[in-house]
Amino acid sequence: MSQIKWFSGGNERKAAALSLIVTIQEELTENTVGERKLKALLSRFYNDLMSGTQSVPLTLSRLNISVADCLLQYHVVLSADNAERMEKLTKLSQIRYGY
Repeated sequence: MSQIKWFSGGNERKAAALSLIVTIQEELTENTVGERKLKALLSRFYNDLMSGTQSVPLTLSRLNISVADCLLQYHVVLSADNAERMEKLTKLSQIRYGY
């Protein structure tokens, strides 16, 4: 995955997010209900990003809220690698407008 600049557009953010989502899904073991729910949630947002029916920043913001809710509700503990990937995924929705 290439480095995303703060001024990157939606297409660059979308490509990076899709790559991170696929990698996170591959690493989930699905041993617990929470991991299965998280994997299903990530699949839903992957499809949302691919369909392009909503703006990428809006989809990423919704993803952040839904993932946080899933992690808390089902007490999912991510591996160190997946936690780092999830942090990168969260940072993709942070858009600065030059202030």
